Amino acid sequence: MSRVGVIVPVRNGAGTLSEALASALAHDSVAEVIVVDDGSTDGSDEIARRMGDDRIRIVPGPCSGISDAFNAGLDAAHAPYIVRCDADDRIASEGLSDRCDWLDTHRDYVAVSGGFAAMTARGRHLVDLADEGEPREATDALREGHTLTHFGTWLTRRETLVAVGGARSWFVTAEDIDLQLRLAGQGRVWHDPRVTYFYRLHGGSITHTQATPERAFYETTARRLASQRRMGETDDLEAGHPPAFDPRLAKAEGAMSATGHVASLLGGRAWRSLREGRKDLALRYMLRSVRIDPLSVPRWQGLMKMLLARRK
Repeated sequence: MSRVGVIVPVRNGAGTLSEALASALAHDSVAEVIVVDDGSTDGSDEIARRMGDDRIRIVPGPCSGISDAFNAGLDAAHAPYIVRCDADDRIASEGLSDRCDWLDTHRDYVAVSGGFAAMTARGRHLVDLADEGEPREATDALREGHTLTHFGTWLTRRETLVAVGGARSWFVTAEDIDLQLRLAGQGRVWHDPRVTYFYRLHGGSITHTQATPERAFYETTARRLASQRRMGETDDLEAGHPPAFDPRLAKAEGAMSATGHVASLLGGRAWRSLREGRKDLALRYMLRSVRIDPLSVPRWQGLMKMLLARRK
């Protein structure tokens, strides 16, 4: 049974869009794929048309940011469950139907999230993330302001997304973090750590590769607003008092790029593998960490420490 609407915002994603769309269309549970063409000039819309699948619908985006592009797709969607897939990423080949069945039988939950994998620009697997532990409820962690995974892994009831008003346009970035935290305020969220999404690291996306104080500010603000709601207050944005950009707050939080974050996680996996006696696997993880973040001195220091530790 087809129950899922996949929203694919795109602006000049011709190089990867067909791969993203094919990953969604491969699922029988997908009823519609809504491509939000947010001002592309590279023929992205034509690539979507050439896919030749009547489940694809192309809608114009407002060209006013990723939040509004996602919301345009949400407005056009009819399926009861929604997934967002960025135009440079991929949905995993398995697991979507199982998660639909799970939500069908657990009406008190509004969403199921999952693990994800980071991949290179060419699609080579780097590391699985948010994939550890047993399936478990994530509601309390989210309500405390702690996100577990990428929003692309979420299968969410459309009615809940509509109830929260979709993504908030004020967020220039980190809109997905804010949305996850607000969805958890509407109902319970389950986390199944099986990998359901592939996240591409490449030089064409600032949010993937560059750490900026601005992005750190928005991430920090999303969590601060969640704290206000947790205390029973109306958050500042909802109250009509959007916070001004504060470089001090951004600096205090620290800005790590997605690439740096994945490299750090790879380093952690390397040391854990070494402690478990899997020396070759440990070295492979550490080498991957250096390859994807080669300008980082700590990555090279970690590699040297790893080489020395392997000799003991």
